Amino acid sequence: TGPTISGTLYFWNHYGGNSHAAQNYQGGYATYNFSGEVAAASKGSILENNINMIAPEKPGQYIPVGQGFFVIGKNGGTINFNNGQRIYKQEEGSNSVFMRGMVDNFSKSADNRMKFRIGYSSTNTINRQLLLTIDSNTTSDIDWAYDGELNETQIDDMFWLINDEEFVIQASNNAEISAVYPLGVKISSDGLNTINIDDLENVPDNFNIYLHDKVLNLYHDLRQSDYSVFLNTGEYLNRFEVTFGSDELLGIDDHSNQSIDILYSSDINQLVLINPNQIDVTSIVLFNMLGQSVTTYNTIIRSSHSEYDVNLSAGTY
Repeated sequence: TGPTISGTLYFWNHYGGNSHAAQNYQGGYATYNFSGEVAAASKGSILENNINMIAPEKPGQYIPVGQGFFVIGKNGGTINFNNGQRIYKQEEGSNSVFMRGMVDNFSKSADNRMKFRIGYSSTNTINRQLLLTIDSNTTSDIDWAYDGELNETQIDDMFWLINDEEFVIQASNNAEISAVYPLGVKISSDGLNTINIDDLENVPDNFNIYLHDKVLNLYHDLRQSDYSVFLNTGEYLNRFEVTFGSDELLGIDDHSNQSIDILYSSDINQLVLINPNQIDVTSIVLFNMLGQSVTTYNTIIRSSHSEYDVNLSAGTY
């Protein structure tokens, strides 16, 4: 009936909560499988303001003696631990004593696979890293022990979408220019969100990496800069994707470069201008349903996003 477990190990990292009650814990799970490892999600403000806190570390190939971890059970059966899975390793950072077996094939010194570490920072300072590993043993579908499921709920989060399921680690054999890797984003309050490249491993310098914002019809070069966008509360499951290029990008036209959007944030009672290419905007005019101009903003900040106060009576504008 298939493997007993999902093939991914999860290591809890605690960053806050100030309580012994499990339901009040604040933290996340570091993740490890055949594709590699990612650190747990973290909360930026806690890490910045508490000198006793350290940023979460990525798990290593060897699980230290006494280190607990979780697995996801997929089918009924017996999980087997035996001495053949153990190896003696002096404890140096993440190295200690435990798993050997197949994982030896992917030791850090021998791992020449391309790895893309995509970062996300939310308006509530949640930080998440996702891993994409290019491996000839995998497919663009879900692969056992190579694709690591998201198994937690943060107030904001980003994840890979594979067959509409949520993952923090993804492996694929496709690094062609046409490859597309959808992202999902969930946020609990209006605000600015940033997607960036955290790190690249074994990726050529001339390898293009774009964030495609399908709503703004914009391809943003993540190797040039981070992508920041103001989003309203909710789920965005069909808006963002990572790609290495497309036919459109053979000649990015003025339409893509002139992408601009505006929205209203009820959380802060402001209009938000989203202007990722910082094109010149001279004014914003707000009209009522009769076509009458009720507010004009003549001082427009030149920025990727800017906010403007709205003081209006009830109605539609």
